[in-house]
Amino acid sequence: MHKTFDFTQLGGFPFNQDRLKRMQETYSDIQQVLAKLIGDNVIISGVEVTGGIIEGTAGDGWVVVGGELLPFVGAAMQPWCRVVQLDEMLVFEDGQSKPVQISRYVTMGTGSRQFLFSTFGRMQKL
Repeated sequence: MHKTFDFTQLGGFPFNQDRLKRMQETYSDIQQVLAKLIGDNVIISGVEVTGGIIEGTAGDGWVVVGGELLPFVGAAMQPWCRVVQLDEMLVFEDGQSKPVQISRYVTMGTGSRQFLFSTFGRMQKL
């Protein structure tokens, strides 16, 4: 089912956690479908290597890894890439801090979720 909202209606839109959940589900569904269509370990755009595989750098871009569409943050070339997750704490109205703002990206390096840069293929234009 395609999900959407009509934010143009006047009267005070009922904005709450259920609406936010629906919005998140909508864009997550779209990203998952696109990632599945594209394949795994695929460079969608960018990630251009300059200066060679050994001593060069890879630029910023977009990739699909493990079924996720993720930004690639450019860095000095290494054999390994990794998925980085940053969890930012936000303070809630009740005063508690919770790790709810999550950022994920791929870059060069090793970690718990690592894979060889050489496993990437470049997406072919349709």
